[in-house]
Amino acid sequence: MKEKHLFYQLNRCTGCQLCVMACSLAREGVCGEKESLISILTHPQFGTSQPLVDQSCMWEECDARCVEVCSPAVLHLVAQEDWGRLMANPDWNPVPIVVGGKHS
Repeated sequence: MKEKHLFYQLNRCTGCQLCVMACSLAREGVCGEKESLISILTHPQFGTSQPLVDQSCMWEECDARCVEVCSPAVLHLVAQEDWGRLMANPDWNPVPIVVGGKHS
């Protein structure tokens, strides 16, 4: 994702984990949460979901499979020079970056 920023649409993530599976398959050839650089955080009471990305994703080359498989089109990968356009749009938010590993 080098020189690109991952954005998501607030309150549209279904928590399906397709992006998690796609990332792990692209990176390691296996389907698993530990191998993925993206994870989904779902609120236990409200059921709302949100993607999180490991900080190392920012420096890894990838083919954006997480964006490709996102059936509700929640994820969008934007080149660094274009991120301001999405920041100005209230429907889009930068995916939070998890520093130092996975969330618990």
